[in-house]
Amino acid sequence: MKKFINESFFNPVIHVIPILTFLLLETHYYNDIRIAWVVSLPVTILFAFYVYFFYRSLLSWFLVSVSVYLCVAVIISFTHDLFSIPFLVVYGKLVAIPFLLIPWIFKKYILMLVAKISNKKIAMENNLNELIRTTNAIVIILLVFSLSFLIIFFFVTENRIQLLYLTYNINIALLLFYFIFQTIRVFAVRRSLINEEWVPIVNDNGKEIGSIDFTTSMENTGVKFMHPVARVIVMAGNKMLLRKRTFQDKVNPDTWDHAICTHVRLKESVIDAIKRSASELYGLEEVGPEFLSNYKIENKYEYQHVHLFLSCRFSDVVFNSETNKHQTKWWTLQQIQDELSSGIFTDNFIKEFELLNRSGLIDMGRCQCECKLRDEVQKNKP
Repeated sequence: MKKFINESFFNPVIHVIPILTFLLLETHYYNDIRIAWVVSLPVTILFAFYVYFFYRSLLSWFLVSVSVYLCVAVIISFTHDLFSIPFLVVYGKLVAIPFLLIPWIFKKYILMLVAKISNKKIAMENNLNELIRTTNAIVIILLVFSLSFLIIFFFVTENRIQLLYLTYNINIALLLFYFIFQTIRVFAVRRSLINEEWVPIVNDNGKEIGSIDFTTSMENTGVKFMHPVARVIVMAGNKMLLRKRTFQDKVNPDTWDHAICTHVRLKESVIDAIKRSASELYGLEEVGPEFLSNYKIENKYEYQHVHLFLSCRFSDVVFNSETNKHQTKWWTLQQIQDELSSGIFTDNFIKEFELLNRSGLIDMGRCQCECKLRDEVQKNKP
């Protein structure tokens, strides 16, 4: 999880360090641009190795930034001798500014490309937004410095040299301050995100295409995501184990639902999600679920890609205040049938009960034991 969050919230400063190292040295040693190359190239290689070993999936993303650095450096190197003071001091920055604006100008097309070549669209979109935030801030700093330098050079006569040096030092200080601020911000956000409950975002086929923290996803901002959900129908003979949802639940509050229903967390398998929920709710380590079906359903906050299972491992579980935080009880199939249209059951439950009726699995109470359940599920699969 930590690795995934680090990759999803990559420090954008790393992208711009190569090009800014070259620009600062090119400005300071404008008489010998080779120094800018001698220092910036090893720095770039060093950060490339850093990304390779710690953020390998983002290496190609970083290499795009390296190519931008090389383009800017080559252009400046071949045209450097065409200018003299004061334009020589700001020329490199003015060349770099259009390149730094590429992520912002072509954001739409970059996102389309990311969607085609990556299964981490949401994470990469976040990285692109962070990169745009950083490059736009750097463009402003470089542009303000360039204009200030030219204005002072042409229109100020008193203490001109001192003011030019002051402007140059302020430019470096602002860049350094922004780098430190952005790095601290990234680490703070990462730490905060690690404490969130993250869930995958999947497409109609159930394939993971991104992730989001559960709280943000359920804020009902008008954008709904599809999340994988694990649900287990627990049966023993002609009885079904149900759990009542609380008033605090956003979806179907104070209604009855199956004993196990949980969102699959990021980097968690469906079976592991079932085991986690059974352990948290009932102190049960073995559930023995048998897969029944997949289906999709929509509620006010999200789309659900449901993985539906059957189990009969709960007959010996003793429910108490420690393992049963929600009201839980056994219902007979007839009791459920009598109340099915009363509004006391969740939408998922009604859909699944109808599915069970159509499959014939609850006729005559055939879900009696694990081996028989397995036989019945396999026999009734299409």
